[in-house]
Amino acid sequence: MSAGETWALYRQALDASMDGMALLDSAGRYVYANAAHAAAYGFARAEDLIGQSWRILYDDEGLHFIDEQVFPILRSQGRWQGRAVGRRRDGSLFPQELSLVFLPDGGIVCVVRDISDRVKAEELARMSERIIERSSSVVFRCAPTPRWPVLYVSANVTAWGYRPEDLLSGNISFADIVHPEDIQRILGESAQYYATTLIRWNEHYRIVTADGAFRYVDDETIVTRNPDGSVQYAEGVLHDVTERVLAEQAQRLYLLLSENTHDIILFIAPNGSIREANTAACTAYGYAHDELLRLNIQDLRVPEARAAIPALFAQAINGSIVFETTHMRKDGSAFPVEVSSHGTDYNGEQVIISLIRDVTERRAREAEIAQLGRAVDESSDEIYVVDGDTLSCVQANLRAQQNLGYSLDELRQMKSVDVAPEMTAERLAEALELVRAGIRSTAMLRTTARRRDGTTYPVEARLSLAETGGKTAIVVIFTDISERLAAEAEHTLILTAMDQVSEGIVILDEDERLQYANQGLEHILGVPAASIMGKTLAELPAGPGFEELHRGAAAAVLSGQAWTGTLTMTRSDGMPLTLRASVRSIRQPEGQTRAYCVVIHDATEEVHREEELRQSQKMEAIGLLAGGIAHDFNNLLTAIMGYADLLTYSLPPGSPEAVGAATISQAAVKAADLTRRLLGFARKGKIEDVPVDLHSIIHDVRSLLERTIPRSIVITEELDAGQSSVLGDSTQLQQVLLNLAINARDAMPEGGTLSFKTRNVHLDALFCRLHPETREGWYLQTDVEDTGCGITAENMPHMFEPFFTTKGVGKGTGMGLAMVYGIVRNHGGTIHVYSEEARGSVFRMYLPFTETAAAPSSDSQQQPVSGHGRILVVDDEDVVLKVSADILRQLGYNVDECISGDAAVSWYATQPQERRPDLIVIDLNMPGMDGIQTLKALKTVDSGIRALLSTGFGLDGRLPEATAAGFAGWVQKPFHPYELSVAVAQALKTQH
Repeated sequence: MSAGETWALYRQALDASMDGMALLDSAGRYVYANAAHAAAYGFARAEDLIGQSWRILYDDEGLHFIDEQVFPILRSQGRWQGRAVGRRRDGSLFPQELSLVFLPDGGIVCVVRDISDRVKAEELARMSERIIERSSSVVFRCAPTPRWPVLYVSANVTAWGYRPEDLLSGNISFADIVHPEDIQRILGESAQYYATTLIRWNEHYRIVTADGAFRYVDDETIVTRNPDGSVQYAEGVLHDVTERVLAEQAQRLYLLLSENTHDIILFIAPNGSIREANTAACTAYGYAHDELLRLNIQDLRVPEARAAIPALFAQAINGSIVFETTHMRKDGSAFPVEVSSHGTDYNGEQVIISLIRDVTERRAREAEIAQLGRAVDESSDEIYVVDGDTLSCVQANLRAQQNLGYSLDELRQMKSVDVAPEMTAERLAEALELVRAGIRSTAMLRTTARRRDGTTYPVEARLSLAETGGKTAIVVIFTDISERLAAEAEHTLILTAMDQVSEGIVILDEDERLQYANQGLEHILGVPAASIMGKTLAELPAGPGFEELHRGAAAAVLSGQAWTGTLTMTRSDGMPLTLRASVRSIRQPEGQTRAYCVVIHDATEEVHREEELRQSQKMEAIGLLAGGIAHDFNNLLTAIMGYADLLTYSLPPGSPEAVGAATISQAAVKAADLTRRLLGFARKGKIEDVPVDLHSIIHDVRSLLERTIPRSIVITEELDAGQSSVLGDSTQLQQVLLNLAINARDAMPEGGTLSFKTRNVHLDALFCRLHPETREGWYLQTDVEDTGCGITAENMPHMFEPFFTTKGVGKGTGMGLAMVYGIVRNHGGTIHVYSEEARGSVFRMYLPFTETAAAPSSDSQQQPVSGHGRILVVDDEDVVLKVSADILRQLGYNVDECISGDAAVSWYATQPQERRPDLIVIDLNMPGMDGIQTLKALKTVDSGIRALLSTGFGLDGRLPEATAAGFAGWVQKPFHPYELSVAVAQALKTQH
């Protein structure tokens, strides 16, 4: 085929092409164009384009695009294909798809396709995409195979957190985004739909977003089926209806709540008519539901509150408001309410929803809380609320502010340690440990609070926990215990003082049970006070003795007066007690008896001392009587003995007259022995005051007794005293031991043991208080003990009384123990007896010992000693005066006589020097001036005078005074001429 034929064939094909085909020369002019090309640019015939430049077919923007974007590529690559915008003959623009090929001769092959419809379709598709993207609906196309792989998905699937490429790539299937609880249902229902001829259906289920949340969707599914009826694919539009579903749920919940809430809910139209009301409203107002819907809100307000309704409605339409007012029930009764109102749309109408709450109880609680608040502020305690974490003060009552001196705002800036330095976090945690564990409701601790001015005061803190605002708070209550501590200190001081007193102090309740007892009662009863607390008087260890106290307490209650009495009982250790008790009622201010106060004084020692004193006074009185009798008797015996001895000296020995005189003298001696005993009892018969070894006297007495008492009586000695010397008269002390030994012999007619025991003891203050006749110090204790019949209790108080005897008639004078008592007392000692019937007796005497050793004894000359010189005898007794003068004259002395001390002083003063006596014998006991006073008076006349003291009593402790006055010696009446002669001779020998 020739080239021409070939071109003709190609041209026919080009002319028939749907695309616009053209050929341009190197200058850009049309050489060929088919009808489609010409039609694309708005030319009716292709010939109209031949010879025309292509540049007429584009506007400036298009030409600029081709020159700048297309030709550089065409020249470099030889071809270009893309989209451009052409201009039709009428000037309208159209989108085109342009393809250019550069020919070797510089010409260009051009292919144009009008794509206006395609662009419009694409634009519509893009618009649809943009609409879908902006909507909540997501478009899916899925294959009907298992798990529904996604063939297409709209871009707005990103709203659920998924990227389209993740779904389109098969990484995530459609079934993967359906909620796990719904997927089985949806798969099952879709399988049923696929098996039918249905091409459209709706589903409602949940999908799961990429972040795990879920959304509610309505799925409109359309399936495309193959000719055989099988499903080719399924397309669905998923509408996100989450908000609608939640709103519906909220509405259902609201309806549920509104019907079950205790609050009133009213839907009120702008004109005040009630559109809807819940059950609580019907109950509260007392109306049926249909009755309530026929009412206006004004019908539910008390008249005085209705005027405010329009203003409140206006506020509620513009926003939410809360206010309080008073509503009225069907029966006319009013009640306070709190109203919360806001405007909303209800069934297409603007209404006001009011949530109304009956606040009757709340107001009552508020009033109660206000009253409680006032009570808290008026409380005498300080009350704080402290933050449990920071320990900062949150609240404080008025009392706390006043006591500390801080305002509430200042306290809220402070912590617990600022108020009480000891209330640290550690101490509070420790104190609240049991409270936090639920074991205790409160904790207690004592601390010190500090005021603004720096002063402190003690407080008792009560701590408890409270929940407030979801946080734990510590409620702290401070009680100022300054007065209590002062009272406790005073109480302790009083109790301490009460424990120091020797009296027993007891507090009894109305049932006579012990509520308090001091240490004095413990000492008296010999039992710990704790062991008798709560017991009655009858239950005490000395119970029987408290019967009188019980009667006294009853008397005090009945009479309202104090009762005092003496009780006798036995202590826990068996010691008998004598108690003096007083009972007084402790009364309340209104006069009722609250308790009893009993003061118990142990009078055992006092009674013993009183008995000792009475006994001593009785013995003293008897002694004075006995001493007076003995003194007078001694004066008489002095004359009898003196003249009897003078007669004996002057008569021929052996003559009847001499025998008679001797008999008189012997009788006088016996009488003198009796007076000596009386004087010994009266403690006026101690003649000597020299160191005496009592052990030696005991040996002598034992030697004498072993020869005179029955051999059935064994005599023993236990002489343990290291110091056995005492100051006294050996003869009298021997007489004491002999008398005690003879009494012991008489108490043991069947035999037994007689013991002499000594030891040195120290008598303390307690012993001396019990025995006032003694002085504290060291003594020689001497016991004369027998195993005889003992002494009866009724005879014990009379043992030392003169003339008291338990022996038969003619077997005792009753003077033995009386003399013993007097001699021991006259020696500065004391004597006691301890005895029980059939268990023997112990006579125990205490004598002050001396460290001076006793001098050995010597025999005395028995013949009168003659002498010469002048002697003055002074005595108030004529018989004594005469016999003394006669004896002295018989001995060779010149004798003058005076009847009294005054007479002696007067006589002496008138005597010339040569007639003044060489010695004056003066009686100690005389009316007026006694012997010592007389010598003192005589010394004023003549300081060199010698004097001899004569006494029928003994010196009775006046030896130092007599010696100081100047007496050269003394003689005891009654005396023999020999005794007087020796005393006078010794006195005359005394140097001035």
